[in-house]
Amino acid sequence: MNGISALSGNRITQNANDTWSYDDNGNMTHNALKELDLEYNLLNLPREARHINDTVSYRYLVDGTKLSALTNVGDGLKYRGNFVYDHDNKYSIYSTTICTLCLV
Repeated sequence: MNGISALSGNRITQNANDTWSYDDNGNMTHNALKELDLEYNLLNLPREARHINDTVSYRYLVDGTKLSALTNVGDGLKYRGNFVYDHDNKYSIYSTTICTLCLV
């Protein structure tokens, strides 16, 4: 089974050397292979991701629209509509707007 040694429903819980944990909603909460721990909000969206000494915190609007993904040292991204900015709002990294009707 490709190195998978334990399954729970559709969830891999263990391979030869590593384990995974999930919450009651099926969200992965621990990935030993990547040394990653995850926490989720009431909408089942990532609230916090921790990897060794690094932490990324996510913020959302009530409807689930992502506002930011910031590290414990303040780096990261902020989201405003279709635009993504670096952590200090100086640069628009890219726009997610796609032209669906472009006239040439």
